[in-house]
Amino acid sequence: MILRIEHETRLDYSEPVIEHVFELRMAPSSDEDQTTLGCRIQVTPSGTSTTYLDGFGNRVELLNIMSSGKSVVVRATSFVRTHRRPALDRFGDTLTTAMVESAQTHVDAIEFLQSSPLLRPCPALDTILAECAAPMDGLVLNTITHIREFVHKSMRYSKDTTNAATGLSEIVEHRSGVCQDFAHLMIAMCRKLGIPARYVSGYAHQVCNQAAEVATHAWCQVWIGANEGWVDVDPTHNLFPQDHHVVTAVGRDYSDVPPNRGAWKGEADETMTVMVKVETAARLPADWIVADTMPSRSTPVRPYSPFRINPGVRRAIGLAQQQRNLLRQQQQQQQQQQ
Repeated sequence: MILRIEHETRLDYSEPVIEHVFELRMAPSSDEDQTTLGCRIQVTPSGTSTTYLDGFGNRVELLNIMSSGKSVVVRATSFVRTHRRPALDRFGDTLTTAMVESAQTHVDAIEFLQSSPLLRPCPALDTILAECAAPMDGLVLNTITHIREFVHKSMRYSKDTTNAATGLSEIVEHRSGVCQDFAHLMIAMCRKLGIPARYVSGYAHQVCNQAAEVATHAWCQVWIGANEGWVDVDPTHNLFPQDHHVVTAVGRDYSDVPPNRGAWKGEADETMTVMVKVETAARLPADWIVADTMPSRSTPVRPYSPFRINPGVRRAIGLAQQQRNLLRQQQQQQQQQQ
């Protein structure tokens, strides 16, 4: 399936502002489950840009608009081919106890067992886990399915209860919210049980044969072992995502992956308006095939290249990779000794 995604964010200010610096995470990723055929980002007014990968591997556009103005408009258009691997096949016969044990020392899983800015431990989490009573002595598939169904049934979908900064304690207290809150609750429950889980920001198209409440969507991924890695889980719709879901970014919680985040100089009130449209496409348009992957009529946001990363960022990425390789070698040596 090929999906065309149009995402426009408009920032309006009551008074002129200057030196607007912000990050964009609006370009879908490419991996075993989806391929980004093209992504074009247009920013008005124009400015300078730098493209890099953050610590979670997400593509980020860092934009700097020096001119004075009362509005900023960001338009991102993407074409993505989805080819998601069936989740049920990937779970196989892996046991929960074995997966939890291996996660304690695996480099890809350790960070996603810890608390995060929006998911601080709270006493009420123990109560909700006792209520859930997820089976931990059988297959991982059964454990994850049980938690997903519990979150879906115990939470009420409401747009007026929470906001982007709502933490775990409020979610557990109200047991209502939007897709972000459903995902946050399931992530917190999984981590408490020793199951690595991370937040996913992306888009959804006609989930469950119905148009999604909002085309922008959030769900989570759980780590089920070194061989299979991360599997998508959508507690809001109570399913394992298929080709109707598109991943844009992953992180510990929403605070790691907002579509845009920044700062500006001035004394003004900011108003944000977001419009998103996701629809199927028969093929990639001809003018996208011959053009650069990221042309821009206003701001020249360039396609990612490792040679264009800021030197400091490049060194940080290299150091992180060295640490990962060292930990993997230590794990292999420990396994050989056993």
